[in-house]
Amino acid sequence: MNKEFVVAILLLASTLVLRSSASDSEEDLFVKEYSVKDLLPKNGDGTELQELVQSTIDSWSWSAFGGDGTLLFQRHKMSVRQTSKIHTKLGALLQSLGKCPMRGSGNDPTEKQMRIGTKSSQDQGLMDIVVYPVEDILRAKLTSPASLLETIRGQAGSPNDWDVTGGENFLAFFAHRPAIVATSFPNIHRQIVRIIQRHRKAARLKRSPDEIFKGREREHH
Repeated sequence: MNKEFVVAILLLASTLVLRSSASDSEEDLFVKEYSVKDLLPKNGDGTELQELVQSTIDSWSWSAFGGDGTLLFQRHKMSVRQTSKIHTKLGALLQSLGKCPMRGSGNDPTEKQMRIGTKSSQDQGLMDIVVYPVEDILRAKLTSPASLLETIRGQAGSPNDWDVTGGENFLAFFAHRPAIVATSFPNIHRQIVRIIQRHRKAARLKRSPDEIFKGREREHH
């Protein structure tokens, strides 16, 4: 893991409830294997998937960040030692990623959003993990993953809400099955949906997202 990635995740982890509750910390860990062949590149490198999982799902619970959970790759399988709750979240995340079109497939993703709920640090409701397929958006070559992430951080919520500036909302790009993965509150997810829709429309019309955004602003005035 690069230094910037580790720093960002540690900042995110520091905002979460330590161990969530006593019952969570005392829950037994057990090992479960997941077939992840379709989520790995041809060379079988699991680095990207590992970083995504450990940063998205209760980062404090993994050994990389001081917890007890472990994650190992054996060929095309991922062996995970975690609690039942985290295994449930992990299974749902992997399933959601598996539904996203593969890079270069030429397939358009469905509009259905795939969600997993996880408690927020301040217990003000739920933070959802949502997978947003973006293969069709990137295929149009009107934006890049980095630009899309920057747009979301700049237009959804406030800049200080995001992990890169010490906030508790997390955003990542998964390259093998191009998708934006966001851990955030429902109100911020609603803003992300609008941003993704604007970029999807821009890709379909082969126009820049800024043109679509300015057009909508004029419609509202």
